[in-house]
Amino acid sequence: MGRKVEYMGAYSATSNDYDIRLWCHRNQIFITPVETGYRERKWYIEIDIRGKIYKSPEHYTPTTIWDKILEYRKYYYEKYR
Repeated sequence: MGRKVEYMGAYSATSNDYDIRLWCHRNQIFITPVETGYRERKWYIEIDIRGKIYKSPEHYTPTTIWDKILEYRKYYYEKYR
């Protein structure tokens, strides 16, 4: 029997969200979810800005993780563009 994949929740981004994500990648700003522990279904957010790595102080659930990632991406897009 195969291993069960943990679900991270729905991710529905607009075309503007994709443009912001692409801008972040081109400018070496990477914002990704990182699982807090084995099978916990909670994630913190890791933010890598040109090699300097930060971690969100809070963890997020499958219903909030993608919204928070989009919020961080928009924040850095507005701050640095």
